[in-house]
Amino acid sequence: MRDHQEKPKLINETPNATTRVKMPAKQEGLARLNRDLEENGELPLCTWHRWLWRCDPQDPLTKKVPMNEMHLLGLLLCRFWTLCDPTVQQAMQNNRLVPSVQHTTWQKHEAERLILMQKTPEDMTLRELRDTVDNLAIEFPAFAARLHSDENAREHMQAIEALVTQCFTRLGTLAAFVHSDSVLDDPVAAEQTEEGVFKLTKAFIRRSMCTFLALFRNIYMWKNATHVASGAAADVASLAQVFKKHHVEASNDDFHLLCMYATLPIGALLTYKTDFPGMYNHISQVVYFHNSKYERKQRPKMEEIPAGDPLHVLPAIMQLHPDIALVYESDDIDVTMPSAHWKWAVFPGMIYLIDPDANVYHSPNILQLYWVYLERQRENQQGHTHTVPGKRVHSKSKRQRTACVH
Repeated sequence: MRDHQEKPKLINETPNATTRVKMPAKQEGLARLNRDLEENGELPLCTWHRWLWRCDPQDPLTKKVPMNEMHLLGLLLCRFWTLCDPTVQQAMQNNRLVPSVQHTTWQKHEAERLILMQKTPEDMTLRELRDTVDNLAIEFPAFAARLHSDENAREHMQAIEALVTQCFTRLGTLAAFVHSDSVLDDPVAAEQTEEGVFKLTKAFIRRSMCTFLALFRNIYMWKNATHVASGAAADVASLAQVFKKHHVEASNDDFHLLCMYATLPIGALLTYKTDFPGMYNHISQVVYFHNSKYERKQRPKMEEIPAGDPLHVLPAIMQLHPDIALVYESDDIDVTMPSAHWKWAVFPGMIYLIDPDANVYHSPNILQLYWVYLERQRENQQGHTHTVPGKRVHSKSKRQRTACVH
């Protein structure tokens, strides 16, 4: 057993923060990472970014290996964060795996729906942790949609990020060790070993990694986006006149698809594909799995469509510009690397525009993002550069963010 006084550390495999990290091969790399973690408490600096953006969350599972690269990397990271947590370090030194859990009455916070109980994540049992993470996944889209009008949006997002991080760390504690049934108190997510103690099931670990990946991706996108100012262009409103009746009529299927996706909790699509491999065909399956009473929204007439409303206007924009790709939070995408194409990134509660240089833009008015695209196209044709009015909420450069482990 490693010396408990020795602090876990990151291995910086790069000579400086701007050097691109060379990723190891999947099989040998994951085995080596697990060995380094268990023997030395170490993980390469690139592991966080590799998990978040550089592995395919939808890689198929096999009977021999019931977890894909994304699941295993997430498991390594939450276990590593457990070793970095001073509370867990002290508990291990005292021959206790986790701090004692005391009974607390669940309490619904009246002012903020994201808070489920008055208990810190490090003290949660498995059932309490699962309920908290599920609640975060359900409430996050509505929370994200309110941020554009929130004067303290940055502080509130930082608070949510801290809560998600603590829950992720707690998951690492529960996954790294065996526990009694008073800690792993959810029979759906835990199983008994031959020694009579309990451990997490592989199915629960898979579902948890799907949800946490989606949560961290959503947080990353908002923090690193340029939030386009509402008054960036005086003629933005006139862009609505570009769309004709046939654009709206031809985009009805896309409208219904986006409306269905907007009703889902964070990570629901990826979790469904993981739980039912080979059975996914359309987003409606996931929607009715979560809400059997879902009813299609009626699309208003063109003259009644709210100006800039993403769900109503984006489908029409896609008719005019089918070359702009449409990606989702669960897709195999790396939003930090340049590409040859523009992309619409559809996340629950938010829609982003990503340019070929990997700059991310957001506005609650989709016409603002459409204006960014048109202006960039015009400037590129004229050979000029263009600066989009707005603000970023995160100050690190893109290359520095690529090299960081959370």
